[in-house]
Amino acid sequence: MTYEEYMRTLEEQVVNKRAKHFIRQEFENHIEEQAMYYETEGMDKESALKEAVRQMGDPVKTGQELNKIHRPKFPVCLFALAFTLTISGICMQGIIFSHGKTGQNFINAHDTWILLPNYLINTILYNSLGLILIIGILYFNYNYFVKYILGLYGMYLCAIIAGHYLIRSYGIYWTYNYFLWMVYPLLFAGLLYRFRNRGIKGIFLCECLTLLVFFVKIMFPGMAVFSGATMESWLVITIILFLAVYKEIFGTKNVKLFAAASLIVIPPVSFFLLSLLGKFPVYYMKRLTALLSFFSSANPEGEAFYLINHLRENISQYAFIGGHTLPDYINFTELYSNYMVTSVFSWFGIIPGLIILTLFALFCFHALRTSLRQNNRLGMMLGSACSISILVRILAYVLSNFGFGPYTTISIPFFTYGLLSSLINAVFVGIIMCVYRNSSILKEECF
Repeated sequence: MTYEEYMRTLEEQVVNKRAKHFIRQEFENHIEEQAMYYETEGMDKESALKEAVRQMGDPVKTGQELNKIHRPKFPVCLFALAFTLTISGICMQGIIFSHGKTGQNFINAHDTWILLPNYLINTILYNSLGLILIIGILYFNYNYFVKYILGLYGMYLCAIIAGHYLIRSYGIYWTYNYFLWMVYPLLFAGLLYRFRNRGIKGIFLCECLTLLVFFVKIMFPGMAVFSGATMESWLVITIILFLAVYKEIFGTKNVKLFAAASLIVIPPVSFFLLSLLGKFPVYYMKRLTALLSFFSSANPEGEAFYLINHLRENISQYAFIGGHTLPDYINFTELYSNYMVTSVFSWFGIIPGLIILTLFALFCFHALRTSLRQNNRLGMMLGSACSISILVRILAYVLSNFGFGPYTTISIPFFTYGLLSSLINAVFVGIIMCVYRNSSILKEECF
């Protein structure tokens, strides 16, 4: 059997096209190495190639065995959890807000019944589109993401500048700014892989590109320079940077690489010190003071902590099952976006609320474990960036809903209302599932 006949027969046994490419490359390299070895033993080139092919064994049997290994893996557990949380979120939101009542911060009852059908239709539509996007991303070749990562990074900088000039509404810009910071860890993971195997130089390049994002943001601040989303994003990129060093993305891990990675903390520390010295606007100083007061006091005082204290006090008033009340100290529109966990515990009770939190915990656990187990380093970095980002946001969301977090605007998968929120979270969830699906199909490309 000739070399080409062997390879063609081998490929015919493999169903997946990407796996065929992967397997062909592996066998071509192995056959070439064996042929070169036989040539050094004195065989001519043609005879050496035939012997190397013969040593590969039966192409039909070998191909069938490889087809069992190199095939897509549908993420049954992750998809089941995502689907369950999506349906739970829609049902719970529908039940809770069909009982909207008048109150200090609520719209009137007549408006509630007008709003409800549109709200439910939108919720079902947004989450359905999110699920469709997740399924679509399952079939995406994530190697293309890092191939064009520098172009995507450039587009990201342009988006910051465009927002500064085009968005004049404070509320819209705040949301826009939040989502910009939300997606940066994914770009950062792509940059880490793009500059892999470059040691300290690679780490410095990633840190400098991140610092450039902050400089551009300061130069083109729009309606807000930094926010809680900035801290959230910085925490995530710090974690995945150290993870990259630990996983030897930049070469063999050593003290020098970890020391270089630790420089990522200089910008936030500098910002903190400059704020204390009064080098930043009064607004940011007040925000910093409020943050420190929050962590230094069990019952912080002041108008800024009115909502936090109420959330903490209501923990003891939650029923185990049921309750059928909604807090009247939270605006109605906030209840189905930033305080859905509070709404669930208030209306359904502690046990249903804990079941939902357990499902979230299981999803985060499986997502992170799936990502960290990848042999493909790009898949590992992208999956980990998405998993850690979701985990950090869910923790911040849950803590803030119980009055133990300084954040208000947080977007999490499955439970946060809004089209853009649903789609961006779907991208994160979809990438995690895509990484799992392609565990035995995609190999690392050299870009």
